[in-house]
Amino acid sequence: MQLPSEVVVGPFTYAVLSDELAAAKAKADSESIDNVGLHDSAKQTITVDPAQGPDSLASTVLHEVLHAIWYGVGLQESDAKEQEERVVSAITHPLLDTLRRNPDLVKYLTRG
Repeated sequence: MQLPSEVVVGPFTYAVLSDELAAAKAKADSESIDNVGLHDSAKQTITVDPAQGPDSLASTVLHEVLHAIWYGVGLQESDAKEQEERVVSAITHPLLDTLRRNPDLVKYLTRG
């Protein structure tokens, strides 16, 4: 399945960038050395490193979407900001696994 070119999170439409140049720039702009994805609320972009396996790439996209949700509900301006990476990292893999193992749930939730 192909990576979407954009993702809508609340009222925000994020461009999804997945090329080596964008990933290198995101890594340079980030504080993390091992960053394989980046959510930028100001630019409304989600950048992912394309040099990942398909499962890792899906997890990274979901991880960055969760950051976009975090931003969208206003948690970035509270004390919760300190917890953001820990919370998003903790729920990314189990959420992705749950969605993959339960296609009927995904259809139900998305009215598919």
